[in-house]
Amino acid sequence: MVAIIVHGGAAKVAANVVESKLADLRRSAKIGFLELVRKQSRPDAALDAVEKAVRSMEDSPYFNAGYGSSLTNSGHVEMDAIITDGRDLNFGAVASVTDYSNPVSLARKIMEHSEHCLFGRDGAHEFARQQGLVPISNSQQLVNDLAKQRLNEYKTFRNAIEVDKIKVTDEKKPDDHD
Repeated sequence: MVAIIVHGGAAKVAANVVESKLADLRRSAKIGFLELVRKQSRPDAALDAVEKAVRSMEDSPYFNAGYGSSLTNSGHVEMDAIITDGRDLNFGAVASVTDYSNPVSLARKIMEHSEHCLFGRDGAHEFARQQGLVPISNSQQLVNDLAKQRLNEYKTFRNAIEVDKIKVTDEKKPDDHD
């Protein structure tokens, strides 16, 4: 029996994107499954399937990865990714990558072509260039409207908390005791 499971995150999903996110999740699982079936006799079939499924999710605006990544407070994308080979528990990982739309593929390159298991931003970018991966021309290509909306909602929430803290502090009288 051949099976693949993809995980689309644990965050609350806005009602207006549930169906689209589920459709992309199913599409990603199907892409991985078809790759697994096609290559199931090859030793690295599972890795190929996982990478393809995750790349599909990274290309979707509905997942916190690649094109759907959450934004930093300054509105930029910084991505992390990891991939593990279950046969020997070898893994590769990247942190704070900004110039590559599919960080899982870079993580796999690290796993397969480096004595190291993790590279952070500058080291990851340099390793990617050495491996012949082509960076995107502008990291803002990874920013989408859903991510901007999530960042604005977060900032609104954070500002409301700060205002409430100020109100609580201002309401205390000098002779108040905790």
